[in-house]
Amino acid sequence: MRVADRLAVTDLLYRYAELIDAGDFDGVGRLLGRGTFMGVAGADRIAALFASTTRRFPDHGNTPRTRHLVLNPIVEVDGDTAAARSTFCVVQQTDTVALQPIV
Repeated sequence: MRVADRLAVTDLLYRYAELIDAGDFDGVGRLLGRGTFMGVAGADRIAALFASTTRRFPDHGNTPRTRHLVLNPIVEVDGDTAAARSTFCVVQQTDTVALQPIV
């Protein structure tokens, strides 16, 4: 197992968190588009899934006003195949709700 392979997979986890917090659902679709996410395949369909299920705040840069925290990533690489698992926590703050965990 090469360290570079493990870091590349870990970077995908962190990149997903960054994109969704930015409200960049097209970017999320491109990132995940080679696979299937919650039974949805293809970059455009994955982006549409996030756009239809995630509230964004236009007065706050059209973002969901969240921060996804990816914790304890464990990556296992076997040849050309990788598997990853991690813990995550999502926090959010709005004009009417104090900063708090929501997921």
